[in-house]
Amino acid sequence: MQLNTKVLKDVETSQPLIEDGTYHARLSAELKPNKQNTGQNLVLTHEIIDAANNKQTGEPVTRTIKLTRYVSMVDTEKYDHNENCKRLADAIGLPDDADLTLEDLAGAVCQVQVVTSPERTDSVTGNTYPEANDVKAWMPKDDDFVAASM
Repeated sequence: MQLNTKVLKDVETSQPLIEDGTYHARLSAELKPNKQNTGQNLVLTHEIIDAANNKQTGEPVTRTIKLTRYVSMVDTEKYDHNENCKRLADAIGLPDDADLTLEDLAGAVCQVQVVTSPERTDSVTGNTYPEANDVKAWMPKDDDFVAASM
């Protein structure tokens, strides 16, 4: 029995670039070991829940857009992961005296600043990656924003 209803060579599976801007997003999060096995990364998935347009065509995007950001949980001389935890906690509306947990992030809604990163070559692997959308910042959702239920 044939499962597809379209010619598979004509089906686009890559995620389109969306226009740079600020969007509401629903979060999910998990901790995973980093590539160096020196600690963990907080892996944040941001499901864009506002309408978005394709950056190349200007047409509305009709598929779900999910952007992933890796946040190192390993502190260095110049990096304190707690700063990103504070930014996330503020964006999802946690009280100042609360600790941030994975459970707090699961399903939380905030705004994200989406930017387009240029094509890049990984200095370690030599792999080249095309331009892609990235989440640059998190902000609280609009006061009057109501997310559709999951």
